[in-house]
Amino acid sequence: MTETATGNMITGVFTLSSTGTTTTVETATNSDIESDAETARTSVVESEAKSASDTSTVAETDTVAATASGNLSSGPYTQTAIDTATGSSTETWVDDVSATNLIGGADTAVDDRSGGDFETSSGAITTTETGNLLTGAFATTETGTITSADTATLVDDESESDAVSVGLTTTLTDTGTDHASDTRTAYVTNTLSTSESGNAIAGTYSTSEPDRTTETDYDRSTDSSTDTNLVGGADTEIDGETASETDFVTASATSGASLNVLTGVYSLSSSESATETEYVTGTGSGSESDIVSGVETAAGSDTESDTLTHYATDTASSGVTGNEAVGTFSETDTETQQSTLYDRSTDNSTATNLVGGTDIATDGRPSSPAVRPLRVRSATR
Repeated sequence: MTETATGNMITGVFTLSSTGTTTTVETATNSDIESDAETARTSVVESEAKSASDTSTVAETDTVAATASGNLSSGPYTQTAIDTATGSSTETWVDDVSATNLIGGADTAVDDRSGGDFETSSGAITTTETGNLLTGAFATTETGTITSADTATLVDDESESDAVSVGLTTTLTDTGTDHASDTRTAYVTNTLSTSESGNAIAGTYSTSEPDRTTETDYDRSTDSSTDTNLVGGADTEIDGETASETDFVTASATSGASLNVLTGVYSLSSSESATETEYVTGTGSGSESDIVSGVETAAGSDTESDTLTHYATDTASSGVTGNEAVGTFSETDTETQQSTLYDRSTDNSTATNLVGGTDIATDGRPSSPAVRPLRVRSATR
């Protein structure tokens, strides 16, 4: 931090400046590795290995620059302060588990999980004040926008394979794979703009405080499963699911005030509004097929999907005006709330079985949309 001041006691002229930057970086790493292997009679081999690691890095930077100048004799002065903040946070984790078992064949299981979280923030707030000590006039403004983003991703994979051999012929083989992933992203933006002005001698002033915040959150998930079994034929099972969720939140608030101490006239006003949107989509599908020695065949599939949309809006405003000298005032208050929900679902199921003939079963539920307003309320006083 560096601060410099210059001035003249006779003329009253002065200048003040202050600058500084602070940077913080933090890194942490954690690792865990385990392994185990066993062999018995050369016919059974079991081995397992596990590795887990986590890494986090945090970096933050804060910069402040302030300046002031003026004339104490004639009264005018100006002050400006700028505060800039920049930050980032990164976290990654890796977890691996693998197992191998050999019992006259091959048995392998693998479980992998990897992912990370990343967050950034940036923005600046600027404050400016001007005035005159002799006339009493002053004005202060504060403006700035701060934005932060957060992203998280997780991926999980599992696989398994089993083989059992009798003599020289492999009679049973099972394999399966599972994959799961999740991604979430959130954005938050905050914008601030305030102002205040007046005259300390005449007794007048006014204020204004608009504040706006916007938030966006996005979440997506995917899960898929596959299993294949061979018992003298083919056995296959597949299950897949996907889902996504999106949330939007927008809020704003504004307030203002004015007053004259000499005449007693005053005015107060405030307004708030918030809008929220939620959108959720999910889809699931599954299929199954069995063949045993070419005699029996069973096949089935199932599909499901759901969609949800929700809108909500809340608005409020109030105002007060009057005169303290004569004792009069008036007040108004208005509030409005509205919400809409839209839900749609679809479910289809089909099964086919062949055992020396034909067997078909179908179950389907069509989409059923529904739109309903939850509540609408408006009051004025």
